[in-house]
This record gives sequence, structure tokens and C-alpha cells, in this order.
Amino acid sequence: MAEMVTSKMLATFEFVRPAGMEDASWAAAQRLIGRLEGAVAARDHALAIGCAKELAESVAKAVLVVRGEVVSANDDFPAVVKKAHTALQRQPGIDLAQDSPLRTIAQSARTMVTQLAEIRNIYGTGHGRAQDPKVTDEILYVSLDAVALWIKWALRRLDVLAQGMPSSLIHDLLNGGPFTSGVLAGRLIAADLPLQEVAVQRRLGVAVAQRAMQGTFLIQREGVEACAESDELDLWPAPYREGAFEGLFISQFETPTISTWSASQAARLLTPLTRADEIITSVIGKVRGRPIPVSRETLVAVVERLTGSAHFLPQGAENAWQELIELVKKAASAADAGTLA
Repeated sequence: MAEMVTSKMLATFEFVRPAGMEDASWAAAQRLIGRLEGAVAARDHALAIGCAKELAESVAKAVLVVRGEVVSANDDFPAVVKKAHTALQRQPGIDLAQDSPLRTIAQSARTMVTQLAEIRNIYGTGHGRAQDPKVTDEILYVSLDAVALWIKWALRRLDVLAQGMPSSLIHDLLNGGPFTSGVLAGRLIAADLPLQEVAVQRRLGVAVAQRAMQGTFLIQREGVEACAESDELDLWPAPYREGAFEGLFISQFETPTISTWSASQAARLLTPLTRADEIITSVIGKVRGRPIPVSRETLVAVVERLTGSAHFLPQGAENAWQELIELVKKAASAADAGTLA
């Protein structure tokens, strides 16, 4: 039976969980709905607007996670919603009409929900103010209706998007499922990576690397090192490599992560790729300025490993790689030594 969360304040706030939505993503949405309900019940309109914006952002990020994107806390709200909307709009499927008038309605819903960023800036929480702005019922409920409309559309389309993913493997990787020797290698072979869609290949690469960064040796060996040691794109396709590279630097909780092991493997994942510089630059943008729970000593060792592995990079990626090294050097030398500044 489909799991449902209903907001008592508005009949329109009723969401059905897509079958392929991650447990953690659904739990996050439930918590935000609870906060939203509480804020409305307390007539704290400013807090309710802030919660509504967070709920839309949470659903958008859940879409990108299923799509195989590595999400960073640095990504701004309108950009996240636009990327999620674009991914869902292009997804074919039964009952997902492509008629122009309906696409226009969906696009209008996206345009409305992205205005929540500005509405929150003016009326919502998250800013210290000399005076509280007056937030009328109309401002609140128009905002909530816009959020509800877009989220309903997104969740319905997410169901079809998730159906194309090897969900059980991804779930086991991200939720601590057990892996004995040869299991991951066998399941990746069974997934037939080269025949999967690009989004599926990326999603698997991300999930494998993020689980490997939790220190699971067998995942490190069979999902990352085996790929790094091979230049074969037929066996280890480019989207998988890109996803794995990003997963070595950004955790499933959107925080930067790094280790001496990942620093030794990262460049080798990119060796046969033609757009390695773009991939590295993208990661730099997602981790810059974010705190990372790594000691100064580890960061110094990471710099050494990154520097020593630069010769594995394809031509044209050297400048971007050096920028990444300088970013880690700056964190290592900084007083807090915990921010990729």
C-alpha cells in the first residue's frame, strides 16, 4: 500500500511516496511537512514560508539523487529546482503527457515554486531583521499552493524515473547492506552497465563511491579500485567513472569527504575521459567553502597523494587538478584546517 503524508491545514497538501524514492529522502520530506504543519498551526507565517521552501528543495534534491546527480549544499534553490524539473520533464512514461499545454502548466508550476527563494528572503525565516515583515494569509497560502502543485507533479514523474534504476543495489549500497567478496562485482556485471542509461550508470558510480568512503574495503576494491586500474570504457563507462569521482568527494549527506585512499584513486578514474577538467571543476564548486571533518595531518597527506597521482590525468585536466590541490592545501594551512576555502 502506498505510504501517504497528509497536511491537515490544506487539502492540497497530500503526497504519495514514489516507489523508488530513497528512505532518507522520504523521511526528510515527512519531517519538513511536520514542521510546516506546526508553523501554520501556530500562525507563524514566516516560519511556514521557510519550511515550504525547504520542502520543495528537499524534493528537488531527492529527484537529483535518483537521477544520479551528486547534490551539494552549495547549490542554490532555483538551480536545484530547475535541474530536477528538467530531468523529470524529459523522462518518458505512461500517463506522463507530453502535450504542449500540459508541459506549459508544469513549467508554470516550476516558475512559481522558484519564487519561494525571493519570498523567503522578504518574508520568511533565516534572516535577522530589525522589524518583522507582515506576512498575510494570502502570501502564505499562495506560496503553499505553489509548492504543493509542483511537488505533486514531481513525485508522480519521479516514480517512472526510479523504475529505470537498479534500485535494490543502490539501496543496499547506501543503507549499509552486507557485501561479501565478489558480491558487488557480480551485481555490477548483472546490472550490465554499458547497456544502462547514462543516469543509471552515474547513480551507481555515485552510490559505490559514497559507500566506499565509509571504509568498506570490499566496495573500495571491487567498485572503485577495479575501475581505477582499468582504462576500459566498455567495462567501466564514462558516466559511472564521473559519478564515482564525485562520490569520492561528496557524501550522500551533501558534505565534503576526502581521505588518503580516495586521493590515491580519484585521478585514475578519469584517465580515459575527455572532459576530466569539467568534472574536476564541478567538484571544486560543490565543495568550496564547506567544512570537512578531517585533521590537518590527513589533509597534508591528501595533498601529497593528489600531487603524486597527477600523472594519471588525461591531457587538459592539469590546471583543474592543480586548483583542487591548492584548495586542499589552503584548508591544511588554515587555522581551522577544516574548510575547503
